[in-house]
Amino acid sequence: MSNETTAMLQDLDSIRRFCYQTILDIIGDYIYREKRYETHFSVAIVYSKTPLNIHTQELQKTLRKTDNLICITDNIICIVFDAAKIHSYVKASENLYRTLKSIEYHQHYFIATSFSDDFDENYLELINHLFDRLHYSVKHNCQNSVNYEDYII
Repeated sequence: MSNETTAMLQDLDSIRRFCYQTILDIIGDYIYREKRYETHFSVAIVYSKTPLNIHTQELQKTLRKTDNLICITDNIICIVFDAAKIHSYVKASENLYRTLKSIEYHQHYFIATSFSDDFDENYLELINHLFDRLHYSVKHNCQNSVNYEDYII
């Protein structure tokens, strides 16, 4: 493993420690709607080697009004896609990737996504899986693709 990859993994691990509550706060309203109305959602995390020079206003224009985007650090953004369906949450993340590339084409992104219905209202596990998937993507250099499944090697 290269020094750059090791540094990125260490960066992710340090970010992961403080992100749980931040992401739980972001998805609070979505959790309520899921429990009350069975309206599922998905969460995507985007990580970049260099600080994301994304204009969040420009990216927000491509999202629905009920979706939520937040910058967690200079290198990580989190997007919650409201009213996601089992097959559409991956497509939404792939569209997010295409939008990111159109904004800044030379940047490389690592993207992980999770679907709320897969976690039986265990939202800490959802966040855990997001970071595990992101960790896997960075470790195996799966840049510019969306990781939405767990892999066992």
